[in-house]
Parts: sequence; C-alpha cells; structure tokens
Amino acid sequence: QAGKLSGVDAVTIAVSGDTVYGITQLKSVFRVNAALSVRTELLASAHTETGFFYANAGIASRKQTVAVADERNNRVQLIDENGTTVLDATLTAPKAVVIGYAGNLFVAHDRGTISVFDSGHKFVRSFSAPGEHTVITDLQTDADNNLYALSSEGQIYKIAAGGETFAAIGNPGNRALTIGRIDNAVYAATDTTVDVIESDGRQKVLFSFENTLSNGVADLCSDYDNAFYLLGKDGIVYKYEKLSMYAVTEQKDLGLIDGTKIILNAVTFTGKVRASFGDLLISDTGAHAVKVVPGEWLHVKTPALDAPADIDDLSPATGDEIIYVMQACDVYAQAAEINEVAHLKDNTKVIIPAFEEGKPFQLILTDDPRGYEADPIIGYVYTSLITKRLPYAAAPSQDCYSYSPSMDIYPYPSLNTAPAHAVQRNEKLALLSFAYTEDKYGYTDNFPTKNTWYRVSYEKDGERHIGYVIADSISMRGENPDDRNVYPRVNAKIISKEKGKNLPATLYEKIDGQFVPITDTAYKPLDVGTEVEVIDSFDSSEKYTLIRYYHEGIGTVQCYVETANLEYDGVNTVVIVAVVIIIVTVILGAVLVTRVVYVKRTRKLSKETKL
Repeated sequence: QAGKLSGVDAVTIAVSGDTVYGITQLKSVFRVNAALSVRTELLASAHTETGFFYANAGIASRKQTVAVADERNNRVQLIDENGTTVLDATLTAPKAVVIGYAGNLFVAHDRGTISVFDSGHKFVRSFSAPGEHTVITDLQTDADNNLYALSSEGQIYKIAAGGETFAAIGNPGNRALTIGRIDNAVYAATDTTVDVIESDGRQKVLFSFENTLSNGVADLCSDYDNAFYLLGKDGIVYKYEKLSMYAVTEQKDLGLIDGTKIILNAVTFTGKVRASFGDLLISDTGAHAVKVVPGEWLHVKTPALDAPADIDDLSPATGDEIIYVMQACDVYAQAAEINEVAHLKDNTKVIIPAFEEGKPFQLILTDDPRGYEADPIIGYVYTSLITKRLPYAAAPSQDCYSYSPSMDIYPYPSLNTAPAHAVQRNEKLALLSFAYTEDKYGYTDNFPTKNTWYRVSYEKDGERHIGYVIADSISMRGENPDDRNVYPRVNAKIISKEKGKNLPATLYEKIDGQFVPITDTAYKPLDVGTEVEVIDSFDSSEKYTLIRYYHEGIGTVQCYVETANLEYDGVNTVVIVAVVIIIVTVILGAVLVTRVVYVKRTRKLSKETKL
C-alpha cells in the first residue's frame, strides 16, 4: 500500500535503498523511512546568520512585526516585510515572546526572567517569576494589557498591566495558553481538554479532545469566531468549532518536524517577506523555521477586510460623557488589528459616542488634523489605550442665543462632520453640562485653530434634540444678541491699578447690591492691555464699572471690574461735572463782575449828575 508523507518544503530528493533523503528550502537534510510514515531531520540549517534560527520557540505577531524567540542563538529576531533584524539586547535562551497592544515587547529568557521593551524596542525593565526553578514557556497579553505567563510546570500566572507581581490563576498541568480574539478571555489546553479561566481564576472545561490528539497538544490559538486551532505533537493542526466541540472540521499535513507554537497572524507583509492577516504561523523548532499556513486552508474566521467603519455606524450622542484622551495608538477599520486607517499621537482627544464596557475595542471619531475639508477619522481603537475620560460639569449659564442668521448645530463636536440642524438668529438654546478642559467649560478640538465647542439642547420640528455648537457662534449669560453688538464696542482697556506691577483685573458680579469676585474658573482675571467696552457712562469716582469683553471660549461677556483698572477713551463723568462747575463758576464770576461794574458806574453817574 502506498504511503504518503508531506514534503512541501523539499527542493530535491534522492533514494538510497529503502530510504528517501531530501533537502529543504532552508538547506536542511531529512530522511524518510520506506513506509513514508516517519520523517527525521538529519542536518538542520541552524546557524547565527540573521533570518535563520537555532531552536526557535516563542513567536508573536502584532504592529507590523513578527517576533521570534531564537533560543539557542540567545536572541529575538524581529521580522517585517523588508527583512529581519535582531533585538538589541543581551538575552539568555529566550523561550517566549509577545507584543503588547501598545507595541511593548515582552521576552521570557534566562528561565524565569521577563524583560520589557518599549514600542521602539528600547529596554525598559526586567522582573522575575516566583520560584528559583520556574521556567516560562509562553507569554500572552490581553486587550487590557495584562500579561500572562505559562510555566514549565503548567501553572498560568497573571501579571497586571504595568505590574510585576505574579498571581497564579487556574489549575496546574496546562500545556498551552491563548487569549480569545473576540471575548478577551484566557484559554488553556491540558492533555485532553481546552479550558476557559474565568475572571475569578477558576478553570472550567470548554471541550475535550481526549480521543483525537493521541500524542498530545503542543499549542493552540483562536480566531475572530472563537474557533480554536490546536497544534498537535503529531504535526497536524486540528480545528474545533465552539458549537461542535468534538468535530475535527479540517486536517492538514504540514510537514512539520517539531511544531511548538501556533498563532493567528495579525500583520500583512507585501514586501520581501509575504504574509496575510489571518494566516496561521507555526514555529517549527525541528525545521528551524517559521511556517505559514494559509488561513483559507482551515477556513480561518477574520473580520471583513473591505468594510471600514462609517459615520452611520456611530450611535447618536447621549448625555453620557463622550470625550476621551488616547495614548499614541493606531485606528483600525474593524474591531481587529487590520486595515489601519490612521495613527493618533499621544494625548489626542477622541469622541466615543457609545462606550461599551468590557469590549477590547471602541469605535471612535476624531478630527483629521489636516483640516476641515478632510474626512473625520472613524475607526476602532483598543480600550486599554484610553488614558482618561473627561468629566462633565455644569455650564456657566442656563441659556444662550445664536448670533448668526443661520447657526449650524452638529451631532458631534467636530467640524469634520455634517451639521444636523440649523437655527435662526436670536433663537434660545439651553446650555448643557459638558467637558471642562484647562479649567474652562467646553471641548477644544484637535485642529490648529482650537475651536471650542458647547453642548446644547434645542427644539426642531416639534422635537427636542441635543447637539454641539462652536462657542464663538453663541452669546452667554442670558443676553439676547440684538440687545447690543455681537462683539463689544471697544472704548477702554485694562491697566494695572498698581503702577509697574502689571497685575490683571479681577472680574466681579453684582449680587444683592454687593460686588462679589466671580469664582467660576472659566472667567479668569483680565490681563493688562485687554480691550473692553465701558457700558453707559464712565465715572472714575465709582469703585466698580460695568464692562463687556470678548471671551475666547464663551463669547461676549458682561461683568464688573474695579474702575482703577480702566483707561477710558471717552469722557469721564467726573471731568464733565468738573468742567460744568468751572463753566458755571466762570459764568457766575462774570455775572458778579458785571454786577459790580454796573453798581459802581451807577453810583458814579449819580454823583456826577447831582445839582
């Protein structure tokens, strides 16, 4: 009966007696027995040249990089589509490697040591597993940046994001470890089962393969449908669907010599090195090679490649806090590391209209820094890369009014999006609680011009809506814009009431007849030189004067300042009164002088005409 044994990596074979010899693409030599049932590696191509491995073990794929732990060469090799480089670090027998969601690289070496490298592959720190004889054989990270380590004794440890403490979870005796692509759960393979480790650390059987993998399991991974791919020690990859736990849906003889690790490829290479998202990568230690299994062979489930997120996918903005700050991150078209649509710099503010608790990805909207005419950036980011959520606080006034003949109201605080409605000039809107940035009410977008947005409630077609307006387009403090100019009529400026000290002017409001400093941090003291409008007449004898000024974040604001802080361009009421007094005094003096002259002349005439 004819035998069959895979030789897909062979470039030539020769027969001697009842033995077949072959040479592979990697220039290794193998021998196959007469029954074509056993293949033995005789001479491997293991050496120290970059791109070759000597006992390659752990493998990771993320951030357009495939990292391979080259154990007996004491190095980690980093592969991209242009070739291979070596991690610049001194490592002793690296056994496992993983790339975190932020691009950090974790390497298990020197038995139980884990070294951490940043996204630029610079060394950050090292820490060690508990127990002098602990050997780490695998590393994984979840979407929350927690790190998981599998020891040679089969114990799984969880190391919280950014920490160094090993917390044992699950049961001992595990052979492999992976993180679910969809549910972010921890899965482990024993000799006969695939188990899930729940959030409380308990390990529960998911399905059994006791009668299938006779030689045991080497490793496992999952896809975006939570199907599992088990790498057997017999060199066969088995696929288990979650709903048909005992059915082997596909088997492929891959010609593996000693496959040790299997992962779902999360990168796409189209250069010198080629690989596709959704392929399975297998670290074949015996062949000193990384082998690619095309995803279509096993019907690997991946997200749709041609369906990027759209503005229509965003839920309507609600009363929830929707402004978040991201650390530097990639934005993907789907809830997966595929089809990157943009890269965000550190501290970029994003809008998440419908935050989903417990989800590894969030759908975000943010402004394209190239300008208003560009499409907004819409896509998925890892939840774990969110640094903070901006809290809301009450608006500085209850109502506001539109300035423009037709003022646009947007569904999100972004000029990259289309307006939802428009309202006419003088229309009253309710000002709602919103984010505070830099101690000021309102959200400042990412454009160089730094537009400030307010959140408002308004009525349209008999229905109440919530939307967002640019701060410059509305007036505040309950004033109708037709009661005065939109912008203040400048007729004065702020000076320091203490000469030479250049002190800003405190703002006051009048409450129950008393002048009280405004405590709202949005209304900061006015700097010397600020142009303002003195309302009505200016009287330097008064301690406080009512003014208007233009607030960059709020619009035209009306308040009081101490009169000593003002240099007025017009006529001072005190001066007018003084001038009037002088004029009256002069007139009265003139009248008095005229009267005296008249009296004297009258007397003189009387004396001269007396007979």
